Amino acid sequence: MDILSFGMQMELDGKTFYEENASKLQDANAADILRFLADEEQKHHDYIKAFRDGSKELPPSRLVEDVRNVFQRMKDRNEKFVTERSSMIEFYDRPHRWLEDAEFTHLDEY
Repeated sequence: MDILSFGMQMELDGKTFYEENASKLQDANAADILRFLADEEQKHHDYIKAFRDGSKELPPSRLVEDVRNVFQRMKDRNEKFVTERSSMIEFYDRPHRWLEDAEFTHLDEY
């Protein structure tokens, strides 16, 4: 496999990754961002393919404007980017706390 074919496949793999994970999110804003990233991966694939096929010009990118639009839309609607950050922090910190408190102090199961 040549480097351009490899790059094109990586972009398609990234697109699939973003699409699959967007469908798993409950937060619509986060899902929108992942779908946007999936679309960008498709564009990257198409750019590499055009280059491979001899095109010397690439279409202009609206990446910066589009990303700003996603976050501006959220701001305009007074929405927050909801993540499970507190749950994630607790999940990753729990083994540390569990070991520190490993005597008979916790009632919950690990």
